[in-house]
Amino acid sequence: MTVQVWHDSHNPYYRFPFGAAPAGSSVFLRLETDGQDLESLTVTLRVWQNGAGETIIPMVREGNGFTAVLPLPRTGCLLWYYFILEQQGRHWYYGNNAGQLGGRGQQWAEEPASYQITVFEKETHTPDWFKEAIVYQIFPDRFRRGRNTTATLTGKTGAVLHSDWNDRPAYWKDPATGDILYYDFFGGNLAGIREKFDYLKSLGVTALYLNPVFEAVSNHRYDTGDYHKIDPFLGTNEEFTRFCKAAGEAGLQVILDGVFSHTGADSRYFNKFGHYPETGAYQSPQSPYYSWYRFSHYPDDYEAWWGVKDLPNVDEMNPSYLNFIIREPHSVLKEWLKKGISGWRLDVIDELPEPFLQLFYHTLKKENPDAVLIGEVWEDASNKVS
Repeated sequence: MTVQVWHDSHNPYYRFPFGAAPAGSSVFLRLETDGQDLESLTVTLRVWQNGAGETIIPMVREGNGFTAVLPLPRTGCLLWYYFILEQQGRHWYYGNNAGQLGGRGQQWAEEPASYQITVFEKETHTPDWFKEAIVYQIFPDRFRRGRNTTATLTGKTGAVLHSDWNDRPAYWKDPATGDILYYDFFGGNLAGIREKFDYLKSLGVTALYLNPVFEAVSNHRYDTGDYHKIDPFLGTNEEFTRFCKAAGEAGLQVILDGVFSHTGADSRYFNKFGHYPETGAYQSPQSPYYSWYRFSHYPDDYEAWWGVKDLPNVDEMNPSYLNFIIREPHSVLKEWLKKGISGWRLDVIDELPEPFLQLFYHTLKKENPDAVLIGEVWEDASNKVS
């Protein structure tokens, strides 16, 4: 009769501490049994770390279970573990459940799904204001159309404006190519959000996360046209500065959406359609922005985000791009901090190079130790590796 065993990574009796653990510390692990035939049972803990390989740790019998103390690396990483059991010449395993959700696991006849431990750097600190923040996400065009505004609903190529706020949203695509022909706008703006500060406070909200606000062709603005300019449909840079000041006075922090893995094709930097006065990368290899992009056959064959040609990918580690986004005194990161934001949410963070993220994080913290950095990951963010 096979002995029954179990482990629950969500229960501190079996794993302590629960969740992520600081680098250089240790994690206690327990595998409990039903107490049957323990004299003939041996258990080992198998641990895997990318780049470092496998570690096998014998577990010590304690009561009806087996325990081990796992020392953690001194740098941040992901560790993966499962248990190997041997009894009377028979080998089997205990690992994560089939859904790989953590918690109570299951026995396996073959190598199992692993449990995961996130090891974080000790100096990493979540700002106190964010630890219990109630964050309200706003899609600016669809929140509220304010009246006392600097916004101007003119000059945007391919824009369809709704006169009635209660209209049904529309989406126009070319039936032959699938390209988007027109974006519809309801005219939500910074003034509209500001008019609702009291309402948001009444909900208990303490922070506002704004979907992209920089100039762009689309209503969603993930196709950035100018990183240093608030979209005119929302207002002006000066109004945004006043917006952040008023938000702070109301007890609201402002977090901006940073889209740095790609730009818009219709942007100051790529300028595929010639709507900007500068020479864009699409127009000439002599453009100051040419090195930001990856062309296979110039100019129409270029790397794009998930193949969407309206969103040309950038080389995030290009020195010129790093300077523009992070390093320069008036970089995108620093300039908007100066205007009053309290942090950034990075779009598709799992598609950004780790050195880019490290530089962004450390520069952000140097500029404002109390600023927050949030990353977007659609899958399980605790173990996503792209």
